[in-house]
Amino acid sequence: MEYKIDDNLKKALLNDHFEYEFRRMREIFLYMLNEGIRNKNQIITENFVLVAFLTHIRNLYEFFYKPGNIDWASAEHYISEWKSKRKLPENIKNYNIRINHFLSHLSYRRVDTEFKPYEIDILYKHFEEILKYFFSLLPEKYKTPKIIKLLEDLK
Repeated sequence: MEYKIDDNLKKALLNDHFEYEFRRMREIFLYMLNEGIRNKNQIITENFVLVAFLTHIRNLYEFFYKPGNIDWASAEHYISEWKSKRKLPENIKNYNIRINHFLSHLSYRRVDTEFKPYEIDILYKHFEEILKYFFSLLPEKYKTPKIIKLLEDLK
């Protein structure tokens, strides 16, 4: 089914799905900071929580750094000059490769425990900053009360 990507569809995606991705990533990050993700007695919970966090990070990475198409949303759909304005730091690019291998579960690179992407603070801070930058450029017509609240919560 072909979708017509119009302002209403883009606004709905930001308001519901994008807001969900970022809010869940933030909640999981705060949970991991408060609970500690390296508690040896909670290794199963630790892995579930880390997988959830990294899944949201990967989805946000694709939104901010990959070109969109008729099905996959991209920051470029909202801000035409986004590609020229965004800068992909090398460490975030490398983290994304590590995340993809980690989430795959059946990757040989995942076996290497040194390869696991545990630098959650670096990842979170990067995506919080890029979200603020994105919202600073976002046209007003896409700023719903829910999106404005998300930004306010980051202050």
